[in-house]
Amino acid sequence: MKFFKLSLISVILCNALLLVGCDNDKTNNTNEDKNSSQAETSTTEVKATGYPTAKYNAYIEYIDFYRRSSMSRPSIGGLSSAEMLRNGDFKEMHNGTADHYKNKASYLQDRILNKFQGSIQELDSAAQSIVSSINAAQADFLELETYVTSRKYEDDNGALGKTLMEKVLPHLKAIDAAELAFEIALDKEGRRLEEQDLADLKASGNILGYNALASISQGGKLTEMIAEDPETVLANPSNLEMMNNQIVEIEGYLSEIKKVANAETPDSFRQKKINDFYDDTQNFIGAYRNTRSNPKGFNAGNEVLDAYNQMIYSYNDLMKYNL
Repeated sequence: MKFFKLSLISVILCNALLLVGCDNDKTNNTNEDKNSSQAETSTTEVKATGYPTAKYNAYIEYIDFYRRSSMSRPSIGGLSSAEMLRNGDFKEMHNGTADHYKNKASYLQDRILNKFQGSIQELDSAAQSIVSSINAAQADFLELETYVTSRKYEDDNGALGKTLMEKVLPHLKAIDAAELAFEIALDKEGRRLEEQDLADLKASGNILGYNALASISQGGKLTEMIAEDPETVLANPSNLEMMNNQIVEIEGYLSEIKKVANAETPDSFRQKKINDFYDDTQNFIGAYRNTRSNPKGFNAGNEVLDAYNQMIYSYNDLMKYNL
């Protein structure tokens, strides 16, 4: 089965590191076409495998897309627009904010829950909770958004804005709680599938698939350890030994991946994609060693996280193209 991997921007340090967003119109169109194609085959897939892989992958694409949205990107002050809203700044309810949340609910309801066959019970329930919490918030979001976009706060010195914000904040907390529960469920499901997939790939003799996923697995464990506080983690000798051993394991997987790449037709699409993953994994190893040598350095933990996320994107490319 071809399972996409969830980039860690969604599960750790999601407020500390957010990647540059992509073109929303282009991405939305691409996702619509892809989901339509996936939905057509989802019934057959569930019957054949017993698991709705396309649905799971659609959840991965949903969360990766929205964690890179404009509302999640830090401003000059270091906080995202969503964070400033949570802190009570009613002026951050810009024109289009209500639609941003509405589109998230529509994405989950229309492109995933209503479209794909098969059940992933905990994930489906968590996704429906996001939809319900956003739908319940729409009227209050729109009321505050209209107040802000018309700049009525200039007439009343923000008095009504503060009152409206008191209605909005509970909605934001409910949405945050629903999204956190969804991320936890998605991470839990991903770990379960990873363990199952590694065993299947090894048993089937899929050298590329096994070694690529094993690299991702070990890289994720290392990233979770080091990304948030590299200085403290690296000061512990047992942690350092464990992470160094993980790097040695990843390098062993890479040597097998390189053999596969070298056996491919030179300059073929397949060879390029395999080499992309190989190069991105080497960059991840370099980011770890750079952080290890300078754990107090600027962006030290985020350097590892960023490099790991790039590994994820390359791995997902291998999955998308069935390589």
